[in-house]
Amino acid sequence: MIEVFTTITESYRYSRELGLSLALFQKSLPVNSQLNLIHRTEGDASTFLIPAVADRLVKGQPPEFFLILKEPSLLVGKNAVSILDRFLIQNPEIDCVLPSDIRGVPESIHSPDYLTLHSFEAFVAGMDGLKDVVFPYDGREPFMFLIRSRVLSNIKSVVDIFQLPKMLEDRTAISQRAYIHPFFDYYMEQRADVADMIPESVVSLLDIGCTRGGFGAFLKSQRSCRIVGIEMNPVEGKLAQNVLDHVIIGDALQTDVKGRYDCVTCLDVIEHFEEPARLLARIRNEFLGNKGLLVLSVPNVGHWSIVKDLLAGRWDYLPVGILCNTHLRFFTRSSITGLLVENGFRILKIVGNGVPISEDLRGKFKMLAESGMEIDFSNLDISNYLVLAEKL
Repeated sequence: MIEVFTTITESYRYSRELGLSLALFQKSLPVNSQLNLIHRTEGDASTFLIPAVADRLVKGQPPEFFLILKEPSLLVGKNAVSILDRFLIQNPEIDCVLPSDIRGVPESIHSPDYLTLHSFEAFVAGMDGLKDVVFPYDGREPFMFLIRSRVLSNIKSVVDIFQLPKMLEDRTAISQRAYIHPFFDYYMEQRADVADMIPESVVSLLDIGCTRGGFGAFLKSQRSCRIVGIEMNPVEGKLAQNVLDHVIIGDALQTDVKGRYDCVTCLDVIEHFEEPARLLARIRNEFLGNKGLLVLSVPNVGHWSIVKDLLAGRWDYLPVGILCNTHLRFFTRSSITGLLVENGFRILKIVGNGVPISEDLRGKFKMLAESGMEIDFSNLDISNYLVLAEKL
């Protein structure tokens, strides 16, 4: 049996994305695992994990291995935990093993190209034939590691539990076959790419869906600008209050917003609204001043990764990305620009970001185009559109 120790924050109560992340992690664990969820308030994860692990060591016979991670915001490859378990059993000289991740993919397989759950599963399946040799630990930050419980006898003297792999030196290794993908912390995103879309003339900005205020704080560090945020998640909104001029906790469709702004930003937000037109109407009629600007960041459902999955009969929600489980509406360039024009905005600029389609897949789509199918190849390359629009 493996005992698992991880922390979750108060945000898990309010975030369906984090809830899905936890559910996917639980599903990835072997059936004989025992999951210990430690609720974390202020402070880092290690502060909460060390006493929890120490307490378990003195209560009855501990299992041979403990799996430790900061929080379950990651994708775990099929059988990854069982692979780590077998790795330590087969290599008695090793006391701690980390799964591999995007920072060090084995040279024997192609570079990571997954953007959906389906493509992640296909990538991990490509590792099945690898020989799980002992790959020396390279000092990387551990997102997750499996460790022999016997080496934790002096755990109370450890300052940071995530320094254990480094402390064990050559008794730590990386498994090539066990693979994970940590989700980026979108609550902390700075979005420097969006800052470039906002004219220098903007001196007041309302950021709808500000999360912890990462974008607003970045923009304030670059220029003089008053920034107010709106955030549904009270935990994240409270954190944003430390870096923004003011934060309103609540629903942007209902909450009271005083004054008007030069610019409103909705960064990967509008797709979460059941009726996006209602939000745009409120932005135009109540939030923006004369000739006010709206900046949107919008996922493109027409990206090749989604089209490819659909052809395979797949549509799998994830906590992040184009198929985030809280997306209620889906857009392409055509549909988002049409929605803005219909609701009283003039498009000033559109920038597309994304992972270009591979030449192999492009060739296959070209065959479809040659057979008479209409295909917008420029749209296939774009995973996200940044749109600058002006209130008419």
